[in-house]
Amino acid sequence: MWIDFGPLVVFLVTNFIFKDAFIATGALMAAVLIAVIASLKIEHKIPPMTLFTAIAVGIFGGLTIWMQDEEFIKIKLTIINVLFGVVLLGGVAMGHSFLKSLLGQSLALSDEAWRSLTVRYALFFLATAGINEIVRRQVDWDTYVNFKVFGVLGLTVIFSLTQAPFLNRHIQRSGGGGTGSGSSPQI
Repeated sequence: MWIDFGPLVVFLVTNFIFKDAFIATGALMAAVLIAVIASLKIEHKIPPMTLFTAIAVGIFGGLTIWMQDEEFIKIKLTIINVLFGVVLLGGVAMGHSFLKSLLGQSLALSDEAWRSLTVRYALFFLATAGINEIVRRQVDWDTYVNFKVFGVLGLTVIFSLTQAPFLNRHIQRSGGGGTGSGSSPQI
């Protein structure tokens, strides 16, 4: 858990103490590097999301510090969410659910339910990107940090919780062989 959320905590605390986008970004970059090293030491591999985060933070954090422009680290969220949304929708268009590839070992859902869940998350990522674009253009740095840490995390938790009824209806129970209610998934 600390490997995943530690860098975010470091970013938030550093920004709170120093009130400086560049110091906070540098601390985030260092914390992500430590998370990658910790993953290698503990798990003997780098999970795909940790690697993706490290690359994105390295690129956008590096640009933020090099160009002395906080907009680069702010736009990272937009670009990552658009990328996730487009990749998920592209997968669905090609008949593949990337969410199933990531979570299929944990959740037993029909292919149609995976498709619906994937579309829902893709649209959520795209909506989050749009919200980030509006917020990043309208607020100061400290307000943006609070939005990113608490607002986006809160939206993600709320959205994920709203998917629980869908999952409950469509999860395939052991021995039942069905998708719960038997109805087709609704997007």
